[in-house]
Amino acid sequence: MKKLDVFEKDILAAYEKGELKSTFPSKANLTKFKAVATATFLKEKRINIDVL
Repeated sequence: MKKLDVFEKDILAAYEKGELKSTFPSKANLTKFKAVATATFLKEKRINIDVL
């Protein structure tokens, strides 16, 4: 395991103390995320060939 920097150690300490809690994205955000992911994979793949 790699060594943790100061920021990572602070996050780990807060997690172990129970100061952090999980949250779930709202339905609106989930819809946005799904749309962006779908659009990413549906992009047209075009190749430009330049003749010198």
